[in-house]
Amino acid sequence: DKRDDSLERSSALFDMGLMHLKRSETEMALQCFQQSLKIRILKVGESGIVISTLEQIGKLHMSKAEREEALSFFSKALELTERVYGVNSEKVADALFNLAGVKVEVNDTVEALAMFGECLDIRRRTLSASDPLIADALEAVGKVHMNQGKYDKAYQAFFEALDLRQTSMGDSHPSLAKTLHLLGVVARKGGDCERALHFLLDALHIRKLFEDQSDTVATLLEIGHVHRQLGDAESAVGCYDKCIEILQVNFGKSDPRLGDVYLPLGHAKKDQGLNDEAIRAYEKGLTIRRKSFGNDNLKTAAAYRSMGLLLFETAKY
Repeated sequence: DKRDDSLERSSALFDMGLMHLKRSETEMALQCFQQSLKIRILKVGESGIVISTLEQIGKLHMSKAEREEALSFFSKALELTERVYGVNSEKVADALFNLAGVKVEVNDTVEALAMFGECLDIRRRTLSASDPLIADALEAVGKVHMNQGKYDKAYQAFFEALDLRQTSMGDSHPSLAKTLHLLGVVARKGGDCERALHFLLDALHIRKLFEDQSDTVATLLEIGHVHRQLGDAESAVGCYDKCIEILQVNFGKSDPRLGDVYLPLGHAKKDQGLNDEAIRAYEKGLTIRRKSFGNDNLKTAAAYRSMGLLLFETAKY
């Protein structure tokens, strides 16, 4: 049966694409997915496997920072999902979530917020009240609000997600730590550092239980920011030093995230009046960011600016 042979070939191409992805061979992966998509459109038309292939290609473009291409494929996936499953389907909620994530990346926050909100509405109607996917949508809504500086709305969304996760997952699940971390971040940005510290320490406790070094560093870094905002530069330095230790031991001395630690470490050293140590921290952060992102990058520019300002203030120019 030629139809079966063709569909088998499309599945083989799709699997080959996944294999190439694991090897970081993105161009080969893209070619396989595109060939698989052509066969599937030809043989089965509007269907779930065509939708999943469109989404996979969209994810691949996102991984390459090709946001406009990703936007196109996720938009097509959403349109097709609505036709195949109906506009109130759980699958439409998932497609909205994916597309909204790309909208965030292209700074279309108004559209992103509307889509995350629609996703949340569908999930509330179609899923159980304690389903983690509802918490995921709440967190997505909260992140957009936080990026817009609407900290009260973000806090409300995150706190609702926290309540849902505690009900469905208990008090020591990695996803709960993620929500606690977000609550800590938005509380700090909103100026409530004491509450931020409470949430972040709870998140850190859970993340240490699961020995997730990347997440542990993220929360330790945020705790350092809270201490610095409270005027406790010494405690901030302790957190930043621990972040550097974890990253270097587990990920190497050139890990790009080290740049995100050395800069605030420099700020904290500057707060302590240790300008020479601050300059050394800025230099390390700048070196890592230049190596990781090049000179024509906002993160690299921020490192240049921090070091330049301190050199100017201390007349070392």
